[in-house]
Amino acid sequence: MIFYLLLFCLLSNSMFLSVSSESTKDCPIDPPNFNISKKIICYYQGNLDQFLPDVQHLDPRNLPDECDAICYASIEINKESVINVDGNNLNSKYVLAILDSVTALNKPVIVSVERREYYSGWSAVLTKDGNAEDTQVLCDFAKQHNITGYELFTYVPSDDEDVDKNITINMIPYIKQLKKMCPFLIISLLIPAIPECLSNKDLYNFKELNKVVTFYSIGTSELNECDPELYNGETPITKSAPGINYLYGLEEVIENLKNTEICFNKLSLEIPIMPTEIVNNTYPPYSQMCSEGKFDNSTWCVQNSQNYYDKGQFFRNQSIGVKVIGMDWDDYLNSCKCQSAFNGFYNVLAGYTDSELSGVKLNYSPKLFTLNNKKIIFYLLLFCLLSNSMFLSVSSDSTAYMSKSVICYYNGLRSNCDSSYDDLDPKMIPDGCDYILFVTFSINQSSIIHVNDELLKRTLYLNIPIILPVTRQENYSGWTALLSEDGNENDAKVLCDFAKTNNIKGYIFYNTEPGAEEVVINVKETAICFEKLVFVIPVFTVNNTEESYPAYTKMCERKTDKESIKYSCIQTSQNYYDKGNISMIYSLELQSQVWIGMIMETLVNVNQRLMDFTIYLLATGVVR
Repeated sequence: MIFYLLLFCLLSNSMFLSVSSESTKDCPIDPPNFNISKKIICYYQGNLDQFLPDVQHLDPRNLPDECDAICYASIEINKESVINVDGNNLNSKYVLAILDSVTALNKPVIVSVERREYYSGWSAVLTKDGNAEDTQVLCDFAKQHNITGYELFTYVPSDDEDVDKNITINMIPYIKQLKKMCPFLIISLLIPAIPECLSNKDLYNFKELNKVVTFYSIGTSELNECDPELYNGETPITKSAPGINYLYGLEEVIENLKNTEICFNKLSLEIPIMPTEIVNNTYPPYSQMCSEGKFDNSTWCVQNSQNYYDKGQFFRNQSIGVKVIGMDWDDYLNSCKCQSAFNGFYNVLAGYTDSELSGVKLNYSPKLFTLNNKKIIFYLLLFCLLSNSMFLSVSSDSTAYMSKSVICYYNGLRSNCDSSYDDLDPKMIPDGCDYILFVTFSINQSSIIHVNDELLKRTLYLNIPIILPVTRQENYSGWTALLSEDGNENDAKVLCDFAKTNNIKGYIFYNTEPGAEEVVINVKETAICFEKLVFVIPVFTVNNTEESYPAYTKMCERKTDKESIKYSCIQTSQNYYDKGNISMIYSLELQSQVWIGMIMETLVNVNQRLMDFTIYLLATGVVR
């Protein structure tokens, strides 16, 4: 019990702490004109169409101009110092033609170099004097193809290999030798963000490596396995608590790096832009997902625009470089009908530069789907458009005033459903609520309103604007019964008169999709106005064993047994703060409408201070 109270009440103290740079180390930049801490590198493979025949080739000339450098993947070199450019059994002339097309872009091009024999390949070639033959071959290849630099890869042992201290020692003279032969070269070292590797000084001598590498590329593409029930990707930002639902996040990666001697102004961390599906263990590109409609949210991890923007912003705040992994997987054909091609990249860029997308058409018309494509609607909405609102201005119509609002979902009669609940007196609703969604209201197909007049009257005394849900008592079929091509004048008049009489600010429509046994009648393809989307943040616990929603009151008053808590999903104050912040972070400036729904009765109504604190967390996140 103490553990969970600490989680709920105290973890949020961390929200007031910023990541300090006191423990980080900066080093001289080499070459001086390549400061990785301010650059976005685009990882380009160029041959995805050779493995996925349905995917159209991404011509490097179509890569975004905003890429500060291109990381081209990749070439192999074996222990005999022979370069193999067709390691994937492709025609070598084809691969070299792509490489030359990339270098023709007049951007820095960094080529990823793998050892043919992986980690043991480094053991075979490295000596205390480096390896003159190996470095000469790489230098000549760079000059021949106008390559700006190399990213040294496979510099970590596999699970069945031991750390070779000679590699750690001899890599230093090898890099020095390579840079002496070709002083213009940028040298990067690819390092996985595995905690055990970062802390192993027998594997990485950062104190010496800092002197010879231009920057470190930290592998953060697959920090976790895809588990759609936990997270819609493999690289979350936030640090999570230990346990069965633990996920390794970017915040923890930063902490681990701070415990090393690595130079922070030489760091570039990866942001992967590729969906993952776990049935066949594949990485389908966004173009395939959107054009073929194969998406399944129970087996796919799909990052959305909001995720990409937030990660770009996170790295900007850390003054760390960004490497966007998977330009070939981004929606470069705009199959998802977003505002522009390369939707993932441009949202990373927007977050990283703290700027809006330029040159974008604002007369966006989303792709049309039927209700049978609910999953596709949901995830296209997430991928393309949740954060497109950050680039859209909403006209000053009747919805604009809600752009900075916290709306509190209030029932007031929960004891009618569960006698274990104490009804929340409306006087206890926090002043931080800008609107109240008063849900004890419905209307049937005969246009007769059902409402608890006394409770509504007491709620109106608060002088907080009230919104009512138009819930059909017959659910979806209720709409079917009364709607015609001309709407329903009588129904509309009843709602309008009720609003005037009771000083109701607005309505929100419910039951607009069929239940499992209901048939869709006369449903046409329709386009949603995405800049008017609303988002719900629930504030309640979930008990998986009992399939119930226990109140925080029960938990904090020790009315819930420990075994029950073990199988409960309990959000903390930090969770609520983060959600308020993420939901509203862009809407302040650009007025995208956001709804934060709250079930008030599930808060600790016996402790007004704690309730006010929770509202404060949400509101503070909104206005930060």
